[in-house]
Amino acid sequence: WLYLLKQLRGGGWKDPVKFGLFLSPILTVALVTSTGPLVTMQLRDVVRVLWPLEDEIAYNVAHWHMLALIFAYTTFLLYADGLRGFARKSMWLFVVGAVAALAGAFVYELSPMLAGAKKGVSLELAATIAEKSQEVKKMALMPIDVGLALLFVGFTIGAAGLVGLLKRSSQQ
Repeated sequence: WLYLLKQLRGGGWKDPVKFGLFLSPILTVALVTSTGPLVTMQLRDVVRVLWPLEDEIAYNVAHWHMLALIFAYTTFLLYADGLRGFARKSMWLFVVGAVAALAGAFVYELSPMLAGAKKGVSLELAATIAEKSQEVKKMALMPIDVGLALLFVGFTIGAAGLVGLLKRSSQQ
């Protein structure tokens, strides 16, 4: 953290790879790790009572995919540190796409809570919470889709740059 912070102070925030690596632990804590305690604190009173089973499954699947994305994101950025020029600049698409997709997935996985599922809500309102949860999920799909599209474009350009880098280094 201190090394990354030092690099950001020295203008590293202008570099998408260094900035993306700096964001990686922040995204992990803010968008992935924080949801565990939020859901666990309400597991007996809210999640198992008011959440439809589909929402509980959606939470788990979204959580696992977010963890996988952050792992792949960080690993690719470590490899991308060797990129130069346009390929390195394209990593902004990769970083911005990952942030948008993770933010959308955060909203998607917590949609029942954002739809009003909380302790003390009557069971009669469970159906309306499920409907509102579906609406929240539909709204969260746009940032996920746009984020993943940006991420894949940035990944494709970056991967092509890495292939070129490997070819040049093998010819020397």
